[in-house]
Amino acid sequence: MSEALEKAPPSLGLVVKIHQSGIQFSPDISWDDWVDVGRRLGQSASRVTWAFADWAWFGKGQWGKTYEEAVAVTGLGNGTLRNAVWVAGRFRLSWRHDKLSFAHHRLVASLPPPDAQEWLERAEREGWSYHEMRTELQAVEELEEEA
Repeated sequence: MSEALEKAPPSLGLVVKIHQSGIQFSPDISWDDWVDVGRRLGQSASRVTWAFADWAWFGKGQWGKTYEEAVAVTGLGNGTLRNAVWVAGRFRLSWRHDKLSFAHHRLVASLPPPDAQEWLERAEREGWSYHEMRTELQAVEELEEEA
């Protein structure tokens, strides 16, 4: 079970059961609890993506292990792992914004570091979801193309 769900309110234990291959909901779950589970799952997914990326990055640097070896160990797709490692390599741990998801960071990973940090700071300050941040970035790109 993920750390995020382990720390869930005791009431969730009555309406959610975590299995190795999925999650089961009681028909008695409230809307608010269902939303809370989704939020916690999203947070867990982001943490796990960062962890896989950092794990593979470390293995490559420490022992020269290849992506193919990391893929074999984790079962992740080669492209998925390469993308995660690339993003993690662009954002040292101290540069990451804990309140933002891995996906937020991926959106700006190709930008120069000062620009990426500026966007991440703004997203955090404004409380943007991934989709809101993507929309803002696209709007700026469209303005730049028109200029």
